[in-house]
Amino acid sequence: MSKDLRHYLWQFKGQNLLLAVILFVQALMVTFNGIANANALTALVAARFTTFGGWVGAMTVSFGIFCLGMYLQTYQYSRCQQLMDTAIRRDVAQRLSQTSYQTYHSQSPAVYASWLTNDVTTINQMGFSNVMDVVTQVFTVSMAVIALAGYHYSLVLVTIVLAVVMYLVPRLFNKPIQTRALAMTHANERLMNRLSDILSGFDVLNLLNLRRLLVTRTTAASQDTAHYINRWQHMNGISNGVINGVSVVCQNLVLLLTGFLVWRHLVPIGTVSASINFAGTVFAGLTGIMMSLTDMQAVIPIFTKFKAVPLPPLTGRQAVTQFQRAMQMQSVSFSYTPAEGLILQDFTLTLEKGKKYALIGPSGSGKSTVLNLLVGNLTDYTGTITWDGMDYRHITPASLVGQVTYLDQTPFMFNDTLENNITMGEPYPADAVTAVLQRTGLTDLVASLPAGLTTMVEKDGHNLSGGQKQRVVLARGLLQGRAIVFMDESTAALDAASAQAIEQMIVTDPALTVVMVTHHLRAEIAARMDQIIESKTFRKAANK
Repeated sequence: MSKDLRHYLWQFKGQNLLLAVILFVQALMVTFNGIANANALTALVAARFTTFGGWVGAMTVSFGIFCLGMYLQTYQYSRCQQLMDTAIRRDVAQRLSQTSYQTYHSQSPAVYASWLTNDVTTINQMGFSNVMDVVTQVFTVSMAVIALAGYHYSLVLVTIVLAVVMYLVPRLFNKPIQTRALAMTHANERLMNRLSDILSGFDVLNLLNLRRLLVTRTTAASQDTAHYINRWQHMNGISNGVINGVSVVCQNLVLLLTGFLVWRHLVPIGTVSASINFAGTVFAGLTGIMMSLTDMQAVIPIFTKFKAVPLPPLTGRQAVTQFQRAMQMQSVSFSYTPAEGLILQDFTLTLEKGKKYALIGPSGSGKSTVLNLLVGNLTDYTGTITWDGMDYRHITPASLVGQVTYLDQTPFMFNDTLENNITMGEPYPADAVTAVLQRTGLTDLVASLPAGLTTMVEKDGHNLSGGQKQRVVLARGLLQGRAIVFMDESTAALDAASAQAIEQMIVTDPALTVVMVTHHLRAEIAARMDQIIESKTFRKAANK
């Protein structure tokens, strides 16, 4: 069993132990029913009808207990499964929350959604469900072996030898099943990515009169996934067929031995019924155990993939304090890939507290790169970046990001209340929220909404204008005490009046340190700037 499965089973050991007790009682009832059946047959052959009726009554009672156990088993398993599912999702989300900005964006959100849905479902089906089956079968097989021992020792000896054979056969299939299971999980990731992409592009397809691509691309993505699922099921089917074939041979060998023992009058005639029942239970149980253990191999590459998300080293790093003096970039060079060349080359910049700066120049010239370096999202640079004299390489990323409000063209809105979009669910005093609403010009908006701050914001903020969304994001940062604002072409998609209102509100606030990235700097805003930096100064080569 995967150590990761063991980890989550142990994490909720109390609930899982209760489930195991229920499974034990279930196995006990199945075994008792088999013994009662054999004894009833022996009594019937001997014409002891009272004894026969007693055993039938006992079987009826055991079956009633078994039915009650089925209810308890189903409910308790669901409780355990949901607890462990939530724990897995929490741990994956925790790891994603701690990885670097660059690592997180190496995959699309659809891939991570696949991890938290498709992969967790696979862990349920191939992992936890099979663990429950193995526990059930271990109890059932153990009791069946003990029951066989009560009839003749040779039945147990032969069963044990054949059980070893049953154990060895499935090991032939472990490696190919793991390989194909990993390919299947990657196929599910691609499916989520492609479906998200094509569904998000509906408006474009509509304007191009290409809605048919919604069907063809969805079908193609589904067919790709189906190919890898079928390859996995193909190998799984071969494994299951071989295991079941070996199981049938083993059961028949035990039945032949039982017939020989009855022929030699070493056991009563009822042993035939018991042998068929218990030998079938043993080898069907062993078949189930081997198939479940084989299926469980599919979860190993999934957990390995989860743990492959790297976590940045935080030892020796310190949290920054409130911004006091200046952020500085000294002789900084950066490139996304060697093939693209340097975006920045020996670039130096000083941003003093409370001052306003504009980075201007054409799209793709590196303006946004400067912001992402300053906020700590990009780390593979040469040179030095400091916060009040402290080297960025000695700063915890979370504390640095926590000082800056980053406004881009498409501010993200959560499908939650307006209040929670501003407070992010944190318990701020009502007067603090009111002050931020006034400071960001949101008071009139809130007053105009029938539900006020409890108004639900639609997915992607469709019921808010672009300017309103920008103000909400700014309000988030101000409420958290962030005194630095990075504006990354944040007003480019707004109408002129809204854009100017947002920019004026920010650059005229003396408490804010502002860095505005734009390729269209309005004259009235330029007049408010303490320094305007052109992107042509980002690289030495650009100045030659």
